[in-house]
Amino acid sequence: MRFEINLLLELREIFKILIKYGKIIIATGITFAAAAYLVCLYFPVRYRATANIYVQRMPDKPKLGDYTYDGYYAGKAAEAYTDTVVGFLQSLDVVKRAAEISNLSTEPENLLYYRRKIKVTKVAPQLIEISTLVRGKEQSKTLVKALAQATQERAQLLNQESENPMSIDLLNIEPLVQEIKPWKELYATVGFAVGLLLSVVGVFVFEYFKEEQSLKI
Repeated sequence: MRFEINLLLELREIFKILIKYGKIIIATGITFAAAAYLVCLYFPVRYRATANIYVQRMPDKPKLGDYTYDGYYAGKAAEAYTDTVVGFLQSLDVVKRAAEISNLSTEPENLLYYRRKIKVTKVAPQLIEISTLVRGKEQSKTLVKALAQATQERAQLLNQESENPMSIDLLNIEPLVQEIKPWKELYATVGFAVGLLLSVVGVFVFEYFKEEQSLKI
């Protein structure tokens, strides 16, 4: 019972402090929200271009009267080869070739930047999604198409030494391009919450030291 009474008294004191500094707390939250919103206005708009490529191996044509499972094994081989294509798309060699096709800089630091902006996802056994996220709309679209072309070129070189040639086809001729803008409302909400939290902590720290000083006197 005594514990409950003490708890109620503590909560009452906390509530009094919050009421006392309520305007300052709210003002701080609004200030942080406005600052976060204004910062978002200076964030550059980026563009995400997305394309899908399909990996397949054409089965050998069976001779007349023969029965073959080659179509089944061709599909299995294509599934395994898809993992190799994913590796191609993430390699600096293919990224460099894509940069050359796109007339972009091939300096090592720029190639590392492009690779960070490229996302490669195996969305199905023989289907790969490529996306880029850069500032220029045309640059994003061109880079995606160049990546697909560079991968096709690499596959053609490997096919020259292979008895089981693979084909890599771009499903959508023109990549899908999306405009990516900063979510200003979200940043403002987070800024408001951070402002409230910091101001509440600051108020209680101030009251604590204020009380300590009064006890010393």
